[in-house]
Amino acid sequence: MKKTLACFFVLLAAAAGGTAAVFSQVYAARDQVKITQETLYGDPAAAQGLAAHIPAQYQHHLFWNTDCTFGEETQAVTSYKFSAIQKEEPPQEREPFLEMTNQIWYGYDSEAVEGLSLAYQELFDDTPAGSENSRVIHLSDYYETYPLQLGLEFPVYSSMMSQDVFLSESIDPDEAKLYRTFEEFFQIPVLAEETMEISVGKSTDGGWVSSGSGSTESDRFDLYTVSAVADNACYFAFDAHTQLENLVDVSQIKDGFGIYCLPFDSTSEGEDCSFPLLTEKLATVYPLDPHERILNLTLSPDQSRLLLHTQTDGMYVITVIDRDTMEAVQRLEVGKISAESMAFHQLYEGDGFFAVQVEWNTLAAVRWEPNGICEELLFVPISPDPENPIVSFQFRTLAMDFDGEKLAVCDYQMNEQADNIVNVVLAVYNKTGMVYCGSYANSLSLGGVKGDYTFSCRPLDNGGMTVKWKS
Repeated sequence: MKKTLACFFVLLAAAAGGTAAVFSQVYAARDQVKITQETLYGDPAAAQGLAAHIPAQYQHHLFWNTDCTFGEETQAVTSYKFSAIQKEEPPQEREPFLEMTNQIWYGYDSEAVEGLSLAYQELFDDTPAGSENSRVIHLSDYYETYPLQLGLEFPVYSSMMSQDVFLSESIDPDEAKLYRTFEEFFQIPVLAEETMEISVGKSTDGGWVSSGSGSTESDRFDLYTVSAVADNACYFAFDAHTQLENLVDVSQIKDGFGIYCLPFDSTSEGEDCSFPLLTEKLATVYPLDPHERILNLTLSPDQSRLLLHTQTDGMYVITVIDRDTMEAVQRLEVGKISAESMAFHQLYEGDGFFAVQVEWNTLAAVRWEPNGICEELLFVPISPDPENPIVSFQFRTLAMDFDGEKLAVCDYQMNEQADNIVNVVLAVYNKTGMVYCGSYANSLSLGGVKGDYTFSCRPLDNGGMTVKWKS
């Protein structure tokens, strides 16, 4: 018996040693990340002197930090950490904003006696019992002006307000004043030609069975704001074009159409402080031509200047406005763009520069000069052949850097396996266009299930990738 036990413990020790050896081999290989380069366009030498930091994680337990250098040869060095406890990253802070939309509730509300609920009730009254009915209505028959929905996310205040909330007796008096001020300030008449189809169903005993709505091919106006929140004020604007390229009537807006400003008290924080928004000071601070297409509104790094991004007469234009005087100090015509650019305006703010995707295949880069003036760096196609694009970017995850002559753009590469794996694509541009593009396959991307990246290594939730030209 003793010999049997002795043999058992010897075998157990050997097994443990073997297991340890296996784990040792696994852990020795765990951080040996391999990056495999493939040239898609141009010469990899254009990326010489460029380095990227590419973090990755698995199930928030395993973490890799890979530092990769590019050029004629690709080299990667990786460090690895394991956490027995899931290490979730802190949620990414939302950029402050003001969002104003025209809010029409398209369903039926039995307690409402106006708006679309009235249209539904009229249709219901005209519907025989035990049947369904529908009709096309003009919204202007039920609304004089567009009802507003207001969303604010400031450092000192956050709220979402609509007409339904405003009508509630429980709304805070300061918020009621804020909503009323916006509603009276932005009087935008409903398009006379805007229609929609509504339908109802009535039971055999005369009760409600169903209600619904649908769009028509008529023109319509969707209010959408762009905003820039500084340390003590929010600036915002909206585009006045309808879906069919007509103009909505902005003549009834108090102080006229333009850039608007809502100041706030940046020292008011906490529940015991007074209402921080200076509602009575809402004003138009810079006039605009409604024919201009409003693309974006941003701030300079020091917040001393506003940048108004527009499409004007077929050109992408950046107007630099001094915040102290609210006068334009520069008008920069960057390049020609089409009306479709409204759907593709994405912006990346780098160190001393910013880059903008103004169309699906057009990239612009602009540098800030010490005197607060903008200088165009490049305005080029993202892919040399728009009919056969070799690269696309996700602006929420990419990283950029500019060395004075070349712009580097590094992003996670989309493919059929998953939309956010840890392979990356690198593109380098100069004033003439793309000079290099390459894909870099990460060995951590191997495996997984097509269409399901639950068990795949992934980027950090907050991105974290950086790219830098070495001086």
